[in-house]
Amino acid sequence: DGTLMVDNMCLQKVNSFDLLVQDMNRYYSHFREVGSSTNQPFDWDVLAANYRDEALLVESNSTAFGLVLVDMLRHLEDIHVQLSFGGQTDFVPTYEAVREPRNYSPLFTKIRQRLDPGSVFQNRYVLGREGSIGYFQIKSLLDMDVTPQDYFDRVLRDFKYLLDGSDAADGIILDLRNNGGGDELRAREIASLFNSEESVVYGRQLLRAGY
Repeated sequence: DGTLMVDNMCLQKVNSFDLLVQDMNRYYSHFREVGSSTNQPFDWDVLAANYRDEALLVESNSTAFGLVLVDMLRHLEDIHVQLSFGGQTDFVPTYEAVREPRNYSPLFTKIRQRLDPGSVFQNRYVLGREGSIGYFQIKSLLDMDVTPQDYFDRVLRDFKYLLDGSDAADGIILDLRNNGGGDELRAREIASLFNSEESVVYGRQLLRAGY
């Protein structure tokens, strides 16, 4: 029955499902936000209890078990919660956010046309100015180049000149529209150019239940 008695101690076997539920209670910190957009109450323990029997029934089949977990975890509506199961190396998203597609191309074309001569136009960033106002559009923070450090060194060098060079701009527009994210360290390098303090808290992570 999954119970082992050792010197009057009862050791209960913990199945994979209950282990997941325990770890989510311990480490997931956004339960409080679940359902906030619709003002619907959310209870993680109740949700887990509703799926437990179905999950344990197929626990020996990793693919079927994983699909039950995906169906359960989609209620969190969190695009960052992903699973890997069935011996696969790829992660399966539990929730796909539905976003209205936006076409920024006409807007970016107009902006480029307004920038002064000598502006830098690259596949992944645009750096220039209109009069005394500098403009920096960076499309991605992912290291996709053959020499990514050289690429970012070049970007930061040109951007620093726009900030602090002999002909520094009076103001800066940092355009992150249509930026898909990427490397946090690269984002920190850029953000550090706007603050002279050595240590600044720009994000927090809470490793406990969100209730």
